[in-house]
Amino acid sequence: MVSAITQTGATVTWTTDELATSQAEYGLTTGYGAVTSVDSTLTLAHGVLVSGLTAGTLYHVRVRSADALNNEAVSGDVAFTTPALPAAATPILSPAGGSFADSVTVTLTTATAGATVRYTLDGSDPIAASTAYAQPLVLSSSAVVKARAFKPGMPDSAVASGSFTIT
Repeated sequence: MVSAITQTGATVTWTTDELATSQAEYGLTTGYGAVTSVDSTLTLAHGVLVSGLTAGTLYHVRVRSADALNNEAVSGDVAFTTPALPAAATPILSPAGGSFADSVTVTLTTATAGATVRYTLDGSDPIAASTAYAQPLVLSSSAVVKARAFKPGMPDSAVASGSFTIT
């Protein structure tokens, strides 16, 4: 059984009907490719930590146990997926949009510390090469403002959008 699954690790537990060692093989396929060190403590209740995993990835694991006479048993395959990294927080446009008689000043913020907010004024979705937000935007003509937060090591945020009409 696989439990305590995090973005970078998981605990594999199992029981045997006689005292035995503990070891797990794991990897991206049923070819495994990685193996934990053997815990030579003879026990009925086994627990092994597999670590160094990648977030949002499907893994396969099987366990091995050997009794005091070195008779070995190998389990079948079990698959599990590590949780994905959280995305950067979607930027907030203030004001969110609307109709204005004169120019309007728009601020863009994100709750993700260290993220860069990038924006467009033509209604296209921002990409990593879009203009980085550095100061409030002063709109003197109608525009569709779209913003997205980017932070290395995190998925990009969803796109925030606001339509600003200057009358």
